[in-house]
Amino acid sequence: MNLTFSFRKAASLAPTIYAACFILLISLGLLVLSHFDSLKNYNRQAVHAYTVISQVTQAESLLKDAENGTRAFLITKDPVFLRPFLNANRLLMPTLDSLKDLVSDNSLQTKDYENAVQLAMLQLKISDSLIRISNVGGEVQNIIAEGQDSIIIEEQDSIINEEQDNNINEEQNSITGERRDSIINALMLQSRSAMSRYRAVTRHMINIENDQLAYRKQQIGYYQSKLVNNFTLLFAAVMLIIIVLGAWAFVEFKKRVSYQASLEEHIIALNQNNAELQQIAFAASHDLQEPLRKIRIFSDKLRIITKSKPEEEGGLMIEKISRSAVQLHELIADLVNLTNIVQSNRVFNPVSLKEILKKTESHFQNEMQHFCLKIIVTDLPVVQGSAEQLQRLFDNLFSNAIAFRSAERSPVIIISSVKAKKTDLKGLPQQSAYDEYFHIKFQDNGIGFDDSFKEKLFMPFQRLHNHGKDDIRRKGMGLAICKRIMVNHNGWIDANGNEGRGAIIHLYFPVMNNDGK
Repeated sequence: MNLTFSFRKAASLAPTIYAACFILLISLGLLVLSHFDSLKNYNRQAVHAYTVISQVTQAESLLKDAENGTRAFLITKDPVFLRPFLNANRLLMPTLDSLKDLVSDNSLQTKDYENAVQLAMLQLKISDSLIRISNVGGEVQNIIAEGQDSIIIEEQDSIINEEQDNNINEEQNSITGERRDSIINALMLQSRSAMSRYRAVTRHMINIENDQLAYRKQQIGYYQSKLVNNFTLLFAAVMLIIIVLGAWAFVEFKKRVSYQASLEEHIIALNQNNAELQQIAFAASHDLQEPLRKIRIFSDKLRIITKSKPEEEGGLMIEKISRSAVQLHELIADLVNLTNIVQSNRVFNPVSLKEILKKTESHFQNEMQHFCLKIIVTDLPVVQGSAEQLQRLFDNLFSNAIAFRSAERSPVIIISSVKAKKTDLKGLPQQSAYDEYFHIKFQDNGIGFDDSFKEKLFMPFQRLHNHGKDDIRRKGMGLAICKRIMVNHNGWIDANGNEGRGAIIHLYFPVMNNDGK
């Protein structure tokens, strides 16, 4: 049916479509995440550049204020102007230490930083020397000692040592007049030179950061635009997928509704057909049987009557009537059996095929002895099914093997069983629902059949062989019943023939749990 094919196709395409949509969304999401990470990284680098510039500017401001305060003190001798100098001594080194951590990963900036530290310490040393030389009488030391703003200058390690301080203190009292002024002027010139060099170094550091900052701002703008575009694309893709899947689901839903309506119509028609089939079965099992019984009864009476008056032609006709009645009776019985099997309720239980085979051998014990039938069998499995139907299946297969035996050799039946995957079995239809099957072979050495006619083998009332006039013809229902039994057991039946050498019947039973799944 076209609808069924459409549903199967849709069901097979659904995982592919969902997988493609999922991969698309994941790819777009990863692209957005990558651009977001790049944007965050460049933002962090830009913040780093701003922080470096801020620290450099703060250190330069502290040093410049210290220089200006020192000059104001030299002019006014007012200790209030020493406050910037004191702040520089207290805050400059922590600021420079913080700057050191910021530029530690940049070798060029690290070199500039080291020069800036040396020049800053030199500038503080010069300012300290100017304060000491100009501080006649030690008033400033007394003020600072009283804790106006903490210390004047930190320990300056390599820049100024204790011996130089002592020399300056010893020379302060001996320096007078013009010599003091000349020394102050020389130190002022050194201070301007040191400050100028310091500014040049810090300008270079700021320029490096500004150059990097410009590039990072450009990258930030680029990734911001990309991020907006990616979010737009992601939103559009999501909306498109939702619309397409929604439309597809709506179309499939309408098809399913249509299919459901069609299915209900077919169920109604099937129920009607089943009702008619039941009536036919009832007629076949009752109404048709009655005249058959009368034909047989009267033909038997006629045979008895004509025994005393043998008439060759009349006796032959009576014999044909009797044999035809018997054959028709058996055909009707087989038709009833097939109908009953089709309509039977599928209540499955574990059934041992080994036990079924034993009962079959007992049913055909006389034939086995008469025809010297030999049976070779391997271990048979336990399957889920109906013991009654499986017994009829084995009985029909044995009956066929005996009926179509070869006159040239004693009959042999070989029964084997293997457990195999569906993909390894060639005789199964593609739509088989189970993954594993028991593959059971019934192989005989009878007259066989032409393999090109095997499609007719399992159809009702189809016969590939006719026996001689002394034998009753086969009815053509045995393998049709076998096929119906296998279908009832969710399995399959197939056959291969070799004319004059024998035939193989293949039975495929699904491997199921005890609950039939």
